[in-house]
Amino acid sequence: MWSRSQLKERAKFALKNNYWRIVLVTLIVFLIGGASTDFGVTVEYEDLKSALSAAIPNAYVLGLTSLVLIGVVFVAFVVGILLSVFVFSPLEVGTKRFYIKSLSQPAEISEVSFGFDKNYKNVVKILFFQKLYIFGWSLLFVIPGFVKAYEYYMVPYLLAENPNLTKEEAFRLSKQMMTGQKWNLFVLELSFFGWYFLSSYTWGLLGVFYVEPYRHLTYAAFYEEMSMIHGRPATAFEQSWNTNPYGYEEI
Repeated sequence: MWSRSQLKERAKFALKNNYWRIVLVTLIVFLIGGASTDFGVTVEYEDLKSALSAAIPNAYVLGLTSLVLIGVVFVAFVVGILLSVFVFSPLEVGTKRFYIKSLSQPAEISEVSFGFDKNYKNVVKILFFQKLYIFGWSLLFVIPGFVKAYEYYMVPYLLAENPNLTKEEAFRLSKQMMTGQKWNLFVLELSFFGWYFLSSYTWGLLGVFYVEPYRHLTYAAFYEEMSMIHGRPATAFEQSWNTNPYGYEEI
């Protein structure tokens, strides 16, 4: 039976053996994810109102400004969806693959492009439905969406190892792997709360250079444990780790 400490020890060991590549990938994803939050659009209401006031009578400023803002928000929303579906989803699969590979060997940064290079359309389609289903369940109440998010948690990891899975296979396998494990994963995520707290006192530097790589590697180790429980044969490294947790260099 796996434990949180075992997963974290394996993550720390992997981070030690491939530190700078892992940090670089984490930093790239962090920067891309941060940029995606506003899609390069920053609009200040008062600035826009002042600019329009110079040419338009005041009676029309408020209404026109509101229409322009609605248009900008709509465009940003559409661009955000397109980026999420066609760029960030395959990027997510590639980074999951990178973290999985890093657990047993110094993975190459090129693994990040895996979701773009291997069955891109299938990856995009399946992750689109994953997010759509979670969003749909969230509309009912918070708890159903929360449960479904954990139920479908393994989908990107499964695609990272087999991008040819059908939508039905990916969702079925994820559901099987997460049966009886949702609470365990939730507690595993909570166990990083203290690290987030410490990271906030370093302007996020601790997060980029340690906490986020450590966290993602731990989740990748969790995925590997679940996949072995559900029938995947252990790799040579995993067999060695089970008998000698620090036998990485012997393989």
